[in-house]
Amino acid sequence: MLNKLDYVILFVSDMKESIKFYKDILQLPMKSESEVWTEFLHGETMLALHSQTEGQNLDKNPKTGVAIGFVVNNIDSLCDELKGKGVKFLEGPKDEEFGRHAVIVDLDGYMISLAQMKS
Repeated sequence: MLNKLDYVILFVSDMKESIKFYKDILQLPMKSESEVWTEFLHGETMLALHSQTEGQNLDKNPKTGVAIGFVVNNIDSLCDELKGKGVKFLEGPKDEEFGRHAVIVDLDGYMISLAQMKS
């Protein structure tokens, strides 16, 4: 039985730039850092960045099949801030049945969903 999502691993092409994106732009708290493996802890869930290496055959696993989702308090303010930092948006923010939603991408094309739920 699956109890909870504990971690997400993203294979990244440039560890230093990816750390800047997740730490400096998205402001996730960093737990540990190395050239090959970096961990961010957000609540009880860990986001791990793993450097791509030869032989992993990542082309068979398209990045568009992965999305990380965050619930936020003020999506419009956050999106304005992220746009000012040059973050690429795929959509939104826009109204949805559950509230407001936007999708951004990181440096390797991984989708990050931002959702503000209705009160």
